[in-house]
Amino acid sequence: MVKREQVERIELPVEQLSYVPGAVDHLRSARRLWRATQRTAQSAANERARSAGSSTSDATVTRFNGGTMFWRLVDVPGARLETVLEAWWFRSSHDDGHLRFDRLTHDHGLCELDGSLRISALARRIPVEVRLSPHLGCWSFLELTPQRATRASRVYFRVGHDSLDRFVAALRALL
Repeated sequence: MVKREQVERIELPVEQLSYVPGAVDHLRSARRLWRATQRTAQSAANERARSAGSSTSDATVTRFNGGTMFWRLVDVPGARLETVLEAWWFRSSHDDGHLRFDRLTHDHGLCELDGSLRISALARRIPVEVRLSPHLGCWSFLELTPQRATRASRVYFRVGHDSLDRFVAALRALL
């Protein structure tokens, strides 16, 4: 079972930008904002490092994986999403060689599949979570999220898209 990590929110201080009627130096203002953001991020990282050094069990890890996620609108009607997914779960194989599903859960229209994605035969599996939710009646929204840090590459996205294409085609065949 994949444990969800707590995400730490970072508040950025807002610096007063000087107002000069007429000419405005946008580059100077952008540089000041960038430096303030860097200082805040650095101080938050230092604070996390200090807290991790004092008590390793309470340390939080911030992970940004938005660049390695997959989002799609799927041609499966939202009203039939749960029944189609249940039928697929009982009839089809849960492993296509790259994308493997281990568990299916439902929660008020939201369907979640836990599994893993393997990029190549030699690579280790990346734990993933696939969420499907109804969207605008005749569509469903699909989101694949890796559960650990993943390096974005052409091969990663090609294998991920091909596996999702096969998964969606199997769902569409049951409509």
